[in-house]
Amino acid sequence: TRSILDGRRNGTFIADILVLSDSTLQRWPDRRATPLRVHIGEQGPNGSGHLRDDFLQAVREAFTIWEGVELPVRFAFVTDSALADISVSWVTDFGGDPVLGRTKVVRDSKYWIVRSDIQLATTRRDASGLLDPTVVRALALHEIGHGIGLDHANDTTAIMAPKLRARAITAADKATAQLLYSVPPGAVVTTMRTSTPLPRTLPSP
Repeated sequence: TRSILDGRRNGTFIADILVLSDSTLQRWPDRRATPLRVHIGEQGPNGSGHLRDDFLQAVREAFTIWEGVELPVRFAFVTDSALADISVSWVTDFGGDPVLGRTKVVRDSKYWIVRSDIQLATTRRDASGLLDPTVVRALALHEIGHGIGLDHANDTTAIMAPKLRARAITAADKATAQLLYSVPPGAVVTTMRTSTPLPRTLPSP
């Protein structure tokens, strides 16, 4: 794994991910034959009724864009949330936290992802109104990136930058995701550890 990462790390932010994740990688198993089931909640936050159609379409487009990155996973939308591998729900905001999205990733003991739950805000951080659908799509692209195993990039132009400025997936986002899905998940060995023999103790006189 280290050899593959070292050989293909140029043009990616895989090193940033390894720093943030304590030298571990997480991802979904290959799911070409059986797509990941995605449920996008259609109800607005706090029982506000049916969500705007352009918000829902923005999220669907974001999944379609990630599918176009040519990873060994595909997505299929389902109407039953109980069947979902990835769920998307909506909140007005995050209680004063300066974020517009959050993703919880559940993984097994071998770092294979088994479920991702994405929450997206509908309102601007300053509470001045609803987000623009283009922002919702960019936000969904970022959170879906987390949902498939990516972490933040130091590259401020990437969709996976902590402060979202990009509106589209960049070449670095694509290359990093492809590199992540070319290796197994788990700990990445950086150096060989050798043990030092303990000194022998002499019997007491």
